[in-house]
Amino acid sequence: MITFFKKQFCVYLAIAKLGFFFTTCTTEKKILLGIECITKKTIKQHTKKGNPCVGLITNQTGITQKGLLSVQVLQQKSITVSTIFAPEHGYWGTVPAGNPVQTTVDPISKVPVVSLYAHGAGKNLTKEQVQNIDVLIFDMQDCGMRHFTYISTLYKVMEGCAKYKVPLLVTDRPNPLGGLMEGPLVDPALVSFISIAPIPLRHGMTIGELALYFNKQFFKNSVHLMVVPMKNYTRSLQDFIFFKRLSPNLPNKNAIYGYSFLGLVGEIEPFDVGVGTPYAFQQIGLPANCAGSSVFCEKILKAFLKYGIGSKIVTYTDKKKRTCVGVRFTFNTNQTWSTMFCLKTVLQKAQKTHIPLLFSQSFSKAFGQDTLPKYILGGGTIHNYSSQFSCDLTLFYNKAESCMLYTNKPFVTQR
Repeated sequence: MITFFKKQFCVYLAIAKLGFFFTTCTTEKKILLGIECITKKTIKQHTKKGNPCVGLITNQTGITQKGLLSVQVLQQKSITVSTIFAPEHGYWGTVPAGNPVQTTVDPISKVPVVSLYAHGAGKNLTKEQVQNIDVLIFDMQDCGMRHFTYISTLYKVMEGCAKYKVPLLVTDRPNPLGGLMEGPLVDPALVSFISIAPIPLRHGMTIGELALYFNKQFFKNSVHLMVVPMKNYTRSLQDFIFFKRLSPNLPNKNAIYGYSFLGLVGEIEPFDVGVGTPYAFQQIGLPANCAGSSVFCEKILKAFLKYGIGSKIVTYTDKKKRTCVGVRFTFNTNQTWSTMFCLKTVLQKAQKTHIPLLFSQSFSKAFGQDTLPKYILGGGTIHNYSSQFSCDLTLFYNKAESCMLYTNKPFVTQR
């Protein structure tokens, strides 16, 4: 039976009427990240090599609480790093979404940086790239949503590890969105680099747990995998310590939290979600000359304030140089919000304000299903839409539970 709430470290108090959860932490033990727990002995034991040569999959998010990059941590432990592999957005996280990442050299460590992203999708590892590597180490910060591509890079790396028999070691990091698990799994016809595998839209798992799940369910344990877990991790929002921007449009915690639903809303016209402004994924807006824009924003303001998310009406200029009226959000780390609740609220208010919606093809790929656009555009309401995914979520949780590494496990909700 699925356990919805664990009390060992945190108490999740469900407020069903408002649809959100408060989180109260009861531990003050400092979290240690996987990269902070790794030792040369760990790597030697995993590779059976005396002085293993490492390939490191990382970027600017691979950093310790003392500000050391992953490559520096390994080099300080006298571990040889021969190659760094960089995902979408590049090694320093500055390349815009969808743009190709160039192969270069890290000026700090002097290690070559090989691109794993081009032409809008992840690149496969080649035999030549890994033939002199004894082990690959993966250390990157995920954002908690399936359509953010760092976990897609993990999946592609695991494909290469299985194919070329290269051991993989994943150093674990917190899920910034906590442990809430919700939303649809991916329709097989919609699998892409932004929805690489049938896991929930908001998965509630850490990147190490996902690696274990991928290996078990999709690679039949053919990857020689080790996960270095964190210490004192409780799966609360406070466990996530923000070090570096995750991508050009996720520069802070507030943007990461907003991306949990605005990343999808941004694929629906005529909405603007602040990309190209200092508040990317922290606000939702409509062109000021759009019929019903002010009424829509007032409805969103009231609904989100009632839900417990800080909100205020703003006027701003979007990346297309249009004047927009919108609502800017401020999220509280003492509260976990439902992605599906927020998405449904936006769509419901748009329906009631008679704002015509145009869903992009990328929306269905990111959402993992093409039924929602058809449902809305066909005149249906969003009410109870997500209930159809209940069985899929339950089955997923039951399969994934053995891969969960920490006392506080994810919890499933239906919105």
